[in-house]
Amino acid sequence: MNLKDFIRSIPDYPKKGILFRDITTLIKDEKAFKETIDQIVEKSKKFKFDKIAAIESRGFVFASAVSYILKKPFIMLRKKNKLPADVHSVDFELEYGTATIEVHKDSIQKNETVLVIDDLIATGGTAEAAAKLIELSGGKVSAFLFVINLYDLKGCDNLIKKGVCFTQTVSSAPVTIPAISCIFTGQYPSKSVIRGGNRLKLNSEIPNFISLLKTCNYSTTAIIPKLLSLSGINDHFDNVIETPGHDGLYDGVGQKILDVFEETKLTEPWFFYVHLLDVHGTARGFPEKFNESKYGINQYERMISSMDIWLGKIFQKINFENTLVVLTADHSSDVGIYTSEMEYDKNAVNHDNMKTSLKLGGKISSNLPDSFSPLKSKMKNFLVKRKEKIKTQKKFNKLEEINEKNLSPYEKRILKHSINPEYDVYDDRFIVPLIFSGCAINDHCIVNQQVRTIDVFPTISDLVKISNNIESEGVSLLSLLEGEPMKELPAYMESIANWTKSKRTSDVIGIRYNQFKYFRSRDDKQKNIGLFNLNNYPLEEYNLSQKHPEKIIEMEKILSSIISNNDELKTESNEFRDLDEEKLVEAELKKLGYL
Repeated sequence: MNLKDFIRSIPDYPKKGILFRDITTLIKDEKAFKETIDQIVEKSKKFKFDKIAAIESRGFVFASAVSYILKKPFIMLRKKNKLPADVHSVDFELEYGTATIEVHKDSIQKNETVLVIDDLIATGGTAEAAAKLIELSGGKVSAFLFVINLYDLKGCDNLIKKGVCFTQTVSSAPVTIPAISCIFTGQYPSKSVIRGGNRLKLNSEIPNFISLLKTCNYSTTAIIPKLLSLSGINDHFDNVIETPGHDGLYDGVGQKILDVFEETKLTEPWFFYVHLLDVHGTARGFPEKFNESKYGINQYERMISSMDIWLGKIFQKINFENTLVVLTADHSSDVGIYTSEMEYDKNAVNHDNMKTSLKLGGKISSNLPDSFSPLKSKMKNFLVKRKEKIKTQKKFNKLEEINEKNLSPYEKRILKHSINPEYDVYDDRFIVPLIFSGCAINDHCIVNQQVRTIDVFPTISDLVKISNNIESEGVSLLSLLEGEPMKELPAYMESIANWTKSKRTSDVIGIRYNQFKYFRSRDDKQKNIGLFNLNNYPLEEYNLSQKHPEKIIEMEKILSSIISNNDELKTESNEFRDLDEEKLVEAELKKLGYL
């Protein structure tokens, strides 16, 4: 029996914008109600507890029945002024207002454990208040059990309800530092990034919008991973809080954000930038409770779900009446479409590569006396090359296996990329979220027109009404935010190979415009050509370059005009040298895909 079928959703109740989950349709069906109680009873057996508590009023329906079956005392957590004796009280925020819950002071004894049952969890505010109330009484919460988990009504959904969401936002780069530089400066990576060797840095000679905010008397604070400190991003903020390693929201970063709200006097004007690494951490894992299919079909989606819970907590601390909130990303990731089978294949080949070793040769080499140094060096070089050859062969074999699998062209491309990365300019790594919410945003709206990340800060400048004298490739999206039409502009993109010493076959540039994607080799217009009709084939499965040469001519004219107006795109400039002491950090950045 699917209990979801018995729960009715009622829009705009108890106020406009709220989607109310009605359980009366469940409890009036005797079979559905029995199944619900049976499931709660079964789940509760996993925990040790002395008493059962429920929150007024719908929680009483389920908790009282469970209390009767398990023969456990039942405690009522009621709304304000509903209990006659002495009470403990806790105030909290709901999705649609504020409330107070109370419990009799004699209901819970010191160190008693309590199982809390409620009909649903939305923002988590009620559950958090119940926990505080039980702790205030001297007890401890053993566990929470909910009939309905509104995991789909968390931070980002609430943000969208209050603002404008752009569904077709294009980044100019598939890796962090160039992509972030585009956002901060409104310029393409060729201008905004200092490039040379295998290192990248924000070009400090190019005006950026953080500096603009500071000249307009904004104080600026940032929470940034320590791994990005060498990019030069930190230098532009008044206050910087660095987070270690790959730490994400559940590792303490979320609490750091809340601490900033608590400790900082939020006097206007004020700008707070947060850079999160959570989605880079899918390989190392995420909270175990999110490892269920309802939170996503793969690790990436489940990590997003876990992030959303924390974002909901953070957004609760923000006064949207006088605060502009912008949620976006530097670049996207192709792992978001992995099925469980694809994740298995990826992990298998990576595991095989890690196991690759030549133990006997290594032992012989390491045990040779120092007098054999030249020989040791030659053996070491041989072993390194041999190891790479073995790895290459394993990758080749795995790629052949993928060709034989019953997968779509899109899935095959994604899986092959995970084994043998070739960073082209497919949408998988370039389409990012973009939401504007809060003050100056009038209506909830979804915008499907293409925009660019270089447009973010010109838009912010207009929304907060600061004078913008920065020369920018980006434009303000204010017209679209206000529901007015606006001409779509081409989105320029570069592959990752454009920022490394090594030239690869994937060294391409391209544009996304008028529902078409076009790219080609940076140095040769006749090589690596791709043309895709995104209307008909949004997954970019079928290259139309041979069938529509007239469209290639049209798109090349647009791309060439962008290049002709940007001298930096014509040459590789702005080089700088690596520092020896930065090598270890550089290695970490590579692991995360920042280089």
